[in-house]
Amino acid sequence: MSNTAGKLGSEREETKDPVSNFAVWTRELDAATKHRRTFNEISEKIQKRYRDERKDEDQQQGALAGQRINVFWSNTQVLKSTLYTKPPKVDVTRIFRDYGDDVARVAGVIMERLLNHDLEKDSADFDVAARQSIDDWLIVGEGQVWYRYEVETEEVEAPPALDPLTGQPLPVVGEPQMTERIVDENALSDYVYWRDFLCSPARTWAEVRWVARRVYMSADALEDRFGEEIAEDVPLYSRSMSGDKTSQEEATDDDPWATAEVWEIWCKTNKTVYWMVKGMDKFLDQRPDPLKIEGFFPCPEPLLANKTNNTLIPRADFSMARDQYRQIDIVATRLRLLVDACKVRGAYDKEAAPELANILSGNENKMIPVDNWAMFGEKGGLKGVLDWVPIEQVVAVISALRVEMAAQKQELYEVLGIADIMRGASRATETATAQQIKAQFGSTRLQFKQFEVGRFVRDAQRIKACIISAHYQPETIKERSNIMNTPDAQYADQAIALLKDKGVMQYRLVIQPDSMAALDWAQERQARTEFLQAIGGYVTAMMPLAQAKPETIPMILQLMQWGLAGFKMGKDIEGVLDQAIQQMSSQPQGPSPEQQATQKAELDKTQSETMKN
Repeated sequence: MSNTAGKLGSEREETKDPVSNFAVWTRELDAATKHRRTFNEISEKIQKRYRDERKDEDQQQGALAGQRINVFWSNTQVLKSTLYTKPPKVDVTRIFRDYGDDVARVAGVIMERLLNHDLEKDSADFDVAARQSIDDWLIVGEGQVWYRYEVETEEVEAPPALDPLTGQPLPVVGEPQMTERIVDENALSDYVYWRDFLCSPARTWAEVRWVARRVYMSADALEDRFGEEIAEDVPLYSRSMSGDKTSQEEATDDDPWATAEVWEIWCKTNKTVYWMVKGMDKFLDQRPDPLKIEGFFPCPEPLLANKTNNTLIPRADFSMARDQYRQIDIVATRLRLLVDACKVRGAYDKEAAPELANILSGNENKMIPVDNWAMFGEKGGLKGVLDWVPIEQVVAVISALRVEMAAQKQELYEVLGIADIMRGASRATETATAQQIKAQFGSTRLQFKQFEVGRFVRDAQRIKACIISAHYQPETIKERSNIMNTPDAQYADQAIALLKDKGVMQYRLVIQPDSMAALDWAQERQARTEFLQAIGGYVTAMMPLAQAKPETIPMILQLMQWGLAGFKMGKDIEGVLDQAIQQMSSQPQGPSPEQQATQKAELDKTQSETMKN
């Protein structure tokens, strides 16, 4: 038996005037769609340009249809490899880094393990959704993901009631009571295609009143989600692979593409979620705040390209460099035409045709006999009967156009902020310092994009952390985090209770942009080496004090724990130090140096008196 986010919360709430409310939301969706109409039209053209979708006859005509060097596709591939190479590494850190707050530290470790475990799985849902969203963002200017809580339950026999006096189970009378037990639960992320995402028209994300996504559901999915009675009234449409909707009459019973366009709307004003289909006169379902997410929306602020503070409608990077891309296509077309024209062609004397054909078709080091040599010589030989079409001017223009092509590409890279060193272009005479300066300049131009991707991933993981804290069972949290097999097992129950009570409000999810770039093993190894050197230096410095005064060992370990709290990789080691501190504190302390001196003096006195006697 399965359940989704739509089935969480209380039973469906009927409003006093559902038809009126449905009409209001129909107008809201229509207004938002109209608000994005220009963006959708431009984005369709940009997407076709990226995929180089042209008619077959245009591709066959070649130069007559215009030549393209798809630098747009190439630049997008470079940016993707720079911005998101691998799944992110989530770091859940206490805001104040209080080394003595072990419960909060363990709660952060648990949440970090849960988030990273899902990210590191093969074909992780968020990794797939994030890559697709970043593709949309780089191509058309907008990318979005959407979270949902999915739980699978089964019916089991309820445990018998307990006697309040004895605490023993009471005998079951009649049929045993059945209850639902959670078998599996997950916080899943879905990719949202840019045409399927809507939000209320606003200037900034803080002003957005509602967000919505379109989901295509089959008849079986409708029945499973909303029930058979409601599913029968939902109109189905035939949908092509491109997503275009045809007339309702074309959707037959055996049509595999027959689906319904279900809009899922999250209204922050009244904290209610609506499910509706345009063309109907009532909601499919509506629920009050099913996920209990901080900020209410099940999606982060979308990736928006070139946004301004007066609208949330993005502007694709391609639009900002449209003229440069067009100029490169013009130069490429001219080059193709000139290359086609650069052929060996000429004219010859018709009377000398047989001899000329033998000469031109002859092999190397072969003499060709010529009839009427005297007449052939009087005409000036080959120069007199043959003349070539000059191509020197064409070759010169081709050389000039190639120089212009390089200049146009460089101008495009300057507009987009892609440095030449990132594309592997360099000179043999350049020093390592010069190449490093160029790389730093290019990375500076791309830092804002890197931080924007980091912000998007961080906000998405915060939503997932809120779902885990609010809905996951303690047994699920323990099992998936494996916290019971660590030195921090003693704090597990308190840490889970803290997550359930406070959520993730007191924690900070840190996702650095470089954690999504290609992994630098040398840098990782250097960080671990520096960490061990720092600990080794501290231990060496404190060793004489610990040997001279063993009672200071717990203090020395606590100082080490305070220092470890500042290292990202020190959270797991803090639990080991906690155990060491507890063991040292529980052991009986030896006599102090003063006590040892007194004991020695008494022993010497006793020995001297014994010798006198």
